Amino acid sequence: MIKLDLIMVVEDDPSAIFLAHRVLTKSVIAEKFCTARNGIQALSCLQSHCGAPDYHHELPSLILLDINMPYMDGFEFLLELDLLKLNTRPLVVMLSSSQKKEDEHKALQLKADAYLRKPLKIEELNEFLSKTL
Repeated sequence: MIKLDLIMVVEDDPSAIFLAHRVLTKSVIAEKFCTARNGIQALSCLQSHCGAPDYHHELPSLILLDINMPYMDGFEFLLELDLLKLNTRPLVVMLSSSQKKEDEHKALQLKADAYLRKPLKIEELNEFLSKTL
């Protein structure tokens, strides 16, 4: 089984955050979790680690990213993520309730590593991770 150090959940809906943390905790897929309520908070957290070679272990290994959030949505976050000078780029999985093919295509075009539909299913996440890592 794959075990990650840190997963960041970027989501504004408290019930979706609760569900994601519950699923991830039960699966024992990560040591730690952190949450950002929008793309701006997530970028702020990641920026604190920019260019610091000894902080690579504190960057999330995986970011679960919602599309629709206030202040900065998931698509805007993906654009900004590429501008950061991170030592290691975390895997990014767009996790959305959107059924629109355009949203999935746009997410992958903006370098999301995968697009999964809500609710989070650990089997789908494990399948992605086993193919990717």
